[in-house]
Amino acid sequence: MLCGACVENCPVGAMKLNEEERRPEPSLAECQGYSNCTIVCPQKALKPMVATFDFLLAEAAKASVSKFRKVYFVNFLQRMARLCDCFDEPLEPVISDIGILAGSDILAVEKASYDLIVKKEGKDVFRELNKKSFAEQLKAAEEVFQGEAPRRI
Repeated sequence: MLCGACVENCPVGAMKLNEEERRPEPSLAECQGYSNCTIVCPQKALKPMVATFDFLLAEAAKASVSKFRKVYFVNFLQRMARLCDCFDEPLEPVISDIGILAGSDILAVEKASYDLIVKKEGKDVFRELNKKSFAEQLKAAEEVFQGEAPRRI
């Protein structure tokens, strides 16, 4: 079935449908690896090359914090933009400032941050903006940080 869910849910427009060959066709030059297409495909026709972006991000976070004996997590819910704060240019905020959250449990801090954003906005604003909920990253982080084997392809 060539439903187009992958095209509709790609936040960067890197997915096209090849009508002639009846298959989805990603533009690898444009793809930024968000994995939305693999998550929303009802036929499970698409698979990430290694693992979804969310699992790889959670694994990287776990590897980073494992290098320290004591870790404290701080989330600044300020000037939140649509895209990652790793961009080297200032981005327009899409949510008004909420505050700062901190704690020694990364999952609790992340979950509380997500819950506060949804409560303040009255909706999952990042799902609306990026076509994927932050809940996907939370789910992956829970599996990785709680010791379950990450889903690798």
